[in-house]
Amino acid sequence: MAAFFIGLATQQALRDPIWFQHVRMRPSLIVLAGMAAALGAQALLAMSVLWTRKAWRYVWPLLRGFGLLPSFAALAFLLIISASMMQQISLNDPASYVRQLAISWVFLGLNLLSFFALLAAMPEAGLTNLRASLSKRFTLPGTETADGPTEADRMVPRLFALGVVVLCGLIAIVALEALPHLDDVIYLFQARYLADGQLTLPVPPVSEAFDHYLIEDEGARWYATTFPGWPAALALAQTVGLEFWLTPILAGLSVLFLHRIVSDVIDRGTAHIAAVLLDCLRKTGP
Repeated sequence: MAAFFIGLATQQALRDPIWFQHVRMRPSLIVLAGMAAALGAQALLAMSVLWTRKAWRYVWPLLRGFGLLPSFAALAFLLIISASMMQQISLNDPASYVRQLAISWVFLGLNLLSFFALLAAMPEAGLTNLRASLSKRFTLPGTETADGPTEADRMVPRLFALGVVVLCGLIAIVALEALPHLDDVIYLFQARYLADGQLTLPVPPVSEAFDHYLIEDEGARWYATTFPGWPAALALAQTVGLEFWLTPILAGLSVLFLHRIVSDVIDRGTAHIAAVLLDCLRKTGP
């Protein structure tokens, strides 16, 4: 698991985070060599585990369990979206897109190897004991009874939702310093004049000083060209001073909503797993 996460972190470090992500090999030679060594160690460890545990015997039954068509459709989808072509279209460089796609497929294959190795390395006896221990406190997938939820079951979505709100709030207030970034500048600008009851603003004396590709100067009126839905929500939050807490709060509510939907449609135990997965997703991308 440690090798898996180190490999994922290395792959992210090699990606350009601005606009359309693509792999860049611009770090210093020593840093790049260390990254390559980390990825190589991840690959060797994964293949070693899969070989020693003869895990190949379980891959096909696992795929059949998920369904062959859904499994291969998911793999094909991952292959298609593994590299963005937008950067290469803007540069008119098809060869660069092919290189980016090849690198992304290597990363994807490495991650799949690590995922199967992680499954193969899990101790069966330990997992059985852990399941028995957890089932005494929480409802697990497929174990829901007519007794209704326990107090711990009720606390699971609340705690994960609260955790998302707190962590995303810290990112917004501490890491991002409660300042809008990139397009958020325009969303907040639009929210502020919507909060004042204005749909547009008078053109400033020197509109070029505030030039932005999402702001339109049309005769005597000046306005943002973005859709008004999100700025309207920000306008409501701004009236109570919570504009930078709106996204964290909505992220927490989404965990509660998903848990309730999955609980109604499938079962409470599966809803717990869905809440955990969404919680992890929200904390990595608030």
